[in-house]
Parts: sequence; C-alpha cells; structure tokens
Amino acid sequence: MGVDEATAVTVERPSRWRRIRSFPRRHKWITLLVVLPLVLGGGALAVVASYSGYAYHQLEEIPRFELNVGPDSERPLRPADRTQNILLIGVDEGGGASIQDAMQADQWKPGVFRSDSMMFLHLPEDRKSADLISIPRDSYVPIPGHGTDKLNAAFSYGGPALLAKTVENLTGVYVDHVAVIDFSGFADLTTELGGVDVYVPETVRDTMRDYTWTEGWHHLEGERALWYVRMRYGLPRGDFDRVQRQQNFLRAIVDKVTRSGMVSDPVKRLQLVDQVQEFVATDEGLDARVLGGLIQSSRKLRADDVLVATVPYTGTPTIDGASVVTLDMDATKRMFAAVVDERLEKWLQRNDVDQLPKRDDVL
Repeated sequence: MGVDEATAVTVERPSRWRRIRSFPRRHKWITLLVVLPLVLGGGALAVVASYSGYAYHQLEEIPRFELNVGPDSERPLRPADRTQNILLIGVDEGGGASIQDAMQADQWKPGVFRSDSMMFLHLPEDRKSADLISIPRDSYVPIPGHGTDKLNAAFSYGGPALLAKTVENLTGVYVDHVAVIDFSGFADLTTELGGVDVYVPETVRDTMRDYTWTEGWHHLEGERALWYVRMRYGLPRGDFDRVQRQQNFLRAIVDKVTRSGMVSDPVKRLQLVDQVQEFVATDEGLDARVLGGLIQSSRKLRADDVLVATVPYTGTPTIDGASVVTLDMDATKRMFAAVVDERLEKWLQRNDVDQLPKRDDVL
C-alpha cells in the first residue's frame, strides 16, 4: 500500500537555540502554567487566567528555537483570524543527550532523535473548544526530500521544521507553532506530582520489558510512568493503543494538576516547574505576546471542551521489513478540513475513527 512521494523541498536543519539566561525561581512557575495548557489542552488553561497580571516578558525565558518551515507561498493558507494550530512533538531518548543539548546550534545530528508521539492542537478563534488529534509515529507518509517513510523519521532527518512541513502536507492545515517535549522528563514530573492514577481494564503483558499490567488501578510515577506511555508490544492494537495511553496519561496529569490545588502552593509549583523546564521548548513565535494572548483568551476552556481523536488509518502492513501504519489520506484531509471549519464533532459522529475512551476503558 504505497503513497506518492512529495515534491522535494529544502528544509533547514534546526539551529540557533536561543541561549537561555538563568530564570529567577520566583517566576519559574509561569512556565508550567503556560506549557501544561499547550501540552495537555483543556482544564489547565483555566488555572492560568488568574495569573495573567504578571509581566509577560518573563514568558520569553522559556527555551525556544527557530522554526523555518518555508515561505507562506509554499504552505497551506494561514488562518486569517485568531485560530491557532500547535504541533506537539514528544521525543524519545537521544543516546543520553537531552533534546535541549541536541538542538543547540551546530549540534543537531540526524538519526539521534525520533519523535515518539505527534499531537495536533487546534484552538478556534472563540476558544470555547479545542481539538487534539494524534498522528501515529509509524504513519507511512511522504517526507519532503526523503521519499516515503515513517512520520517519526521526519524529526530525525530535519527536526521540528521538517516534521511540521510533513504534517502540513499530510493535513493541508497551516502549523502556527511547535512545542517539543522530551517524554523522559515526564517520569520526573509524575514524581513531583506525587504520581497519577490510571485504570487498566484487562491484564496485558509488556513483552518488551517483561512486565505485566494487571487489571485494575495503577499508581504511576517515575520509570513506571514511562513504561505506561511507551508500551506497544503486548497491546492488541499496538501503536494505536499506545497513542490512547499517551492521551490518557496526559489527561491524568492535567486532572491531577487542576484538581489538587498544587498550582496555588508556591513550594510545589516551583518544584514542578524545575522539572518542566528540563524537557519542554517552543518555537520563537510563541513569544510573550502570543502566549499571553493564548492564556487570556482560553481562560474558560475546560477538559470536557476538548475533542481527542486519532487520524483515520487503513492498515498496519510491513514495508521493507518495518511495521508501518497506512493512513487514509483522503479521510485525513477531510478530517482536518472539518477541524478548520469548526465542525470536527459532527464529522466524528459520521466517521469511524479512534477517539479517546473513558478513563476506565483505555487498555
């Protein structure tokens, strides 16, 4: 089941991470209140609103990188209103290197990092809802300048810019911003949170790690949290079940943050942000003005207002010895057209695609 190759384009390698000055501890918690909404969507956005009076220039201290996807004339139409499309990229380990180190100027090496998860966050102009769409990392898609390959190879070849370009070609939708998250840092984050709880509806065995997830509730923190979000072997639907685990895990984190009241505890929020800053960075376009606007305009958004789904797919064949996911390209385009037109909920009702189940139904 093949896919036509895209026309080759030149995408500059990621470079010029802005050297970050030390961030005064009394302001570090602002990063958490900005990053969690971008990464998790929904409920955490409401928490940010009460702090909007703080100087937005502090938000500029968040680690940032250049994002050169190409001229607008070669990209999908940029939204004319306040709609925001943010590509969230979760990366795996890079041979001991942090994603921050790897993306410093002149240090990016193709093949070191691959994106472990990709989520497309759409915030409509009225900010009354949000769409969070996962794209499986093994999706077999055209990568500009590199033929057809797994989607996560795009990040390895050319970092955020090439992955954003690939996603734009796939979806037909303009990517305004990119946030990169090192998922290994989530292990430390869950420890700082005191762990999160997830329910496993039936016993499954992780054949890669020789670990059994028994039916029932599991308290996740540290390394076991990583095992949960990275498990694929032993799950009936492989990468599709892993995608839902990642979505469910993020849902559990935002629930813990928003319901525990810890963002109002100065000591706890400083501890949390110390962890968050180690594994999150955004493109330079997400400056204080843009972030401040997102925070203020999304203050009434709640978790129940967020639609969570996965792009349509047709199968999981083996190509050149590798297991891949073949997407329904036409349906994917139609799905994202529905996103742009603010009618995704109706589209999902008429089409059979994966949506995030209830908390106690995620395998």
